[in-house]
Amino acid sequence: MTIEDGRTARMGESGRDPEDGSLFLGVLSMLFGFAVLGFFVDGVAVVFFPSEHSRSVGWVFLLGSTAAGLILLHRWIKYLAVLFGYGVLNGIVLTLSGHLTGSPSVPVSRPMGLLATAFCIAGAVLSFTFKERKLYPIDRIAVLVLVFAFAYGAVYDADRSGAARGAVPHEFVSFVLLGIGLCALFTAWAYDRFRRQAVGPSVHTASPDT
Repeated sequence: MTIEDGRTARMGESGRDPEDGSLFLGVLSMLFGFAVLGFFVDGVAVVFFPSEHSRSVGWVFLLGSTAAGLILLHRWIKYLAVLFGYGVLNGIVLTLSGHLTGSPSVPVSRPMGLLATAFCIAGAVLSFTFKERKLYPIDRIAVLVLVFAFAYGAVYDADRSGAARGAVPHEFVSFVLLGIGLCALFTAWAYDRFRRQAVGPSVHTASPDT
């Protein structure tokens, strides 16, 4: 049987290939995940930073996106590595340039840029472990902590009005946020490893509705 014959057999009477539907759902999930992330970042910006918008609106964005993201986490968790990919790229750029991406006035030492890049690479490696296993509450909390750290860091980088910006070095804030997010992922990974050893790997296989 050729590849084309197998594709035709899968299509059956419906005339549709299941792989096409899976691809569409995958793209839709990815777009939805980035949309939710955008609302979450906007919520963090309005709630925790000076803004012309009402904080009540920020809380609606923040809580709504948090609920949607956690409920559908199993759908878009596979794209978490994309977030770290952005971090790796950003880390390489700021390491080579010696300043914050898009902000030449904010210097960043090359050792800190290399450290940030290494953190993001480690996070990408850890994020791949979430794809093929069942997600527990600790996993959802870890991802929430990570995304909050990412969002707060992104808004902090863009904010120019905060008084704390001049008092607290940008490198310190970035280091702390990256460390918190990475520690959260590592804790969830370690918890999963512990459960595998205690219970067995068979109960940890991810299912479509996990």
